[in-house]
Amino acid sequence: MPLFSRKRGALQQAVQTAWRNDDERQELLEQLKKAELKAADAIPLVWHADAAFRRIGVEAFLQRPKADAIRTLILEMGDKPNHVRAYVTRVFARMPANMMTEVVDGLLTGNKSEHKRLGWEVSLSLGGELRTKYLSRAVREASPAQRVLALQRLLQDHKPAALTDLLIEIAQSGQGKLSATALQALAEIQDDRIVDLMVQAFMGEDATLREVASRYLRDAAAQRPKELRAKMMELMSAGEDANRRLSVEILLQTGPAIEVLTDVLVFSRELVGWLRTRILETLQTFGDEVLRPAVQLLNHPDEEVRTAALVLAEGFKDPRLVGPVTRLLNDDDWWLRVIACETLGRLGDERAVPQLIQALEDDDTRWAAIDALAAIGSNTALKPLSKLLRSDRQEVRLEVIKAFSRFTDKRLLPLLKAVQEKDPSSEVRTRAGEVFRDMANRLQVDAGDAEAGTAAVSSKSLSKPIDKLLALIREQGASDLHVTVDEPPFVRMTGGLERMEMKPLTAEQTEASILGLLDARQRRIFEEGGQVDLCYSIPEVGRYRVNVFRQRKGVCAAFRVIPNVPPTFADLRLPGHLTELLDYHQGIIVVSGPAGSGKSTTLAAIINLINESKPDHVLTLEDPIEFVHPVKTALVNQREVGSHTESFARALRGALREDPDVIMVGEMRDTQTIRMALTAAETGHLVIATLNTTSAIQTVERLITAFPPDEQAQVRMALSESLKYVICQSLIPKADKRGRVGVFEILKGTFSVSNLIRDNKTYQLASIMQIGQNAGMQTVDMALTDLYESGLITAETAWMRADKPETFAPYCDPSFLAGGEPAAGVSP
Repeated sequence: MPLFSRKRGALQQAVQTAWRNDDERQELLEQLKKAELKAADAIPLVWHADAAFRRIGVEAFLQRPKADAIRTLILEMGDKPNHVRAYVTRVFARMPANMMTEVVDGLLTGNKSEHKRLGWEVSLSLGGELRTKYLSRAVREASPAQRVLALQRLLQDHKPAALTDLLIEIAQSGQGKLSATALQALAEIQDDRIVDLMVQAFMGEDATLREVASRYLRDAAAQRPKELRAKMMELMSAGEDANRRLSVEILLQTGPAIEVLTDVLVFSRELVGWLRTRILETLQTFGDEVLRPAVQLLNHPDEEVRTAALVLAEGFKDPRLVGPVTRLLNDDDWWLRVIACETLGRLGDERAVPQLIQALEDDDTRWAAIDALAAIGSNTALKPLSKLLRSDRQEVRLEVIKAFSRFTDKRLLPLLKAVQEKDPSSEVRTRAGEVFRDMANRLQVDAGDAEAGTAAVSSKSLSKPIDKLLALIREQGASDLHVTVDEPPFVRMTGGLERMEMKPLTAEQTEASILGLLDARQRRIFEEGGQVDLCYSIPEVGRYRVNVFRQRKGVCAAFRVIPNVPPTFADLRLPGHLTELLDYHQGIIVVSGPAGSGKSTTLAAIINLINESKPDHVLTLEDPIEFVHPVKTALVNQREVGSHTESFARALRGALREDPDVIMVGEMRDTQTIRMALTAAETGHLVIATLNTTSAIQTVERLITAFPPDEQAQVRMALSESLKYVICQSLIPKADKRGRVGVFEILKGTFSVSNLIRDNKTYQLASIMQIGQNAGMQTVDMALTDLYESGLITAETAWMRADKPETFAPYCDPSFLAGGEPAAGVSP
């Protein structure tokens, strides 16, 4: 038989394992050893399960290698188990370098991804010069997993210092595990570039790289403290809070704590305010490690360092600070003395009261000392504070009255009453009346005529007939006055209109009285348009919102009484949890309701709360200005549309350049105003605005549908992210018929509400409100239930206003439900 046939037969038998015993197997092995197989023929033997046959196949490849056979063998690797592939790749390492280069390059330059993957797998197993050649290429060109393997093998063959440039390139490439491997290797190298690279990685978003970099920077802090301190200072002023904290942690390892803290405080004073605050807050998380050196720095020769150390230290609220801070009340720097007063107030420790009382004698610190004593709340401060009410400076007396608002002591009530009645300043009298009423409510005593007393003159002492009439209705407790032709004046008491006991007014009388209230600009608007809105003020009496209009009989007017004292949340029975709006720094709160539902009053209560509680810049845009907000804790600037600006939209556009924290928009009348309000809410301002709608859900829909259809998706997205609250209100009669009370429907911008707005599913908001009471939401029926159970309204009134009247039907008079006369206390 020819040799070729015998060789073929033996090869086929071997591949098929066609032997019956060891002798036949041994005979096949001998035949194949003598057959001098070609590499291509030996490929099946390389994959053989029997190691002896595999060795014969490998020997054929090594003795008679061919590029085509090598390529075929590589391509057949794709479906083999890992241990078999590993065995074969070791064979390729023994092949001729030129031949392997030819085959591997062919695979790598092809178009098939599987061929490239196999080519890289083989190349990474090669030895000698080929190994370095292909490893260097693989770290840039192979698949992500193969790149990591290639880099690891490069690092096995070479010291990291020999690969510095390559490692830096990879570390900066942002390739996850590959970059982390490179960065880890770079940590062993002494090179000036490495610190900057680690800082960059520390500031990046990749958690793995940040961890590697943070370990390096911690180790380097002790070895290269000066260099690291400068770098960490820069890091501290950028990035997220977690990175800032780690920066401080590393900084504190670069030298003595007092030396490091001094450098940090000096560095931070050049930064913008909010960033400096973030750094101080971060430092405060380190407890005594920072507090102890901060207290030492209160004696630093540099007054700016002392001041910064004091601001830092007071954030700890630690009673150990009282002694060191009290000593600063005698510092030469007046500003430091002021901050010391403020710090002692925040610490709230009565041990500081005697020194703060002494600080009342210092013109520079008097205001801060008053506020600090009020914050501490010690009754021993009441007498020295009361003495300041004799000051001839109005601002001092105002500050004392403000301080008294934080006490709850019956002894203050007669003092406040006396100030309310006798102080020469109407502003002080008004503020005293406000504090008196609030304290009386807290002490649960009768406030008497606190509101009426804020008017310094009575209606009888006024000369102008219209002024006498307006002062009279204020004294009577009316909410509105209507002056019309051929009728006596009408007043609105507890929601209903009543004729006053006066003679009917002629057209000449009404025109003379009413037009005499207008200035030239208002007169021009009235003549051109037939109506005009304005605010009319009677000195020492109060303010009135006025609408002057012309009807068929002549000139008429509607006057709304504006209380002299801004209302509080308690006055309006606004839900207490709404005070959380003080924590908001951006977003939009919408107060909605039909005309005459008290939206302006609710706005005034919110602005008054902010004014009393936060050192913010509040900018109000109104038409017209109703409640006047004196400066308390906040800076309040009030602008009137028509007098100070053309429109709400124009005023809002300008407001963004006026550094406001809070913007109040009297009414969102048009699309442009709504657009600007949402823009302001998105750009870091708290916007509080009104809208004329009858439900919270309708308010959300109106904000969206005010825009063209092609913009509504974007508006929904903006509103979903910025909406904080919708407060929709209405007024209903009280059970005793002595006025009206607010019904507040509350929609809060929770995560679920945001999703529904964004997904255009506002029809589901009602369900969210029903189950959202714990989150701060309130339906109309919940509000009515609370008012009924408190005895403020009748069941019949609740039934008429309720979304689900059946809830209140069991408590109603049967004759009322039968359609007869309303029960007592029910408004027809």
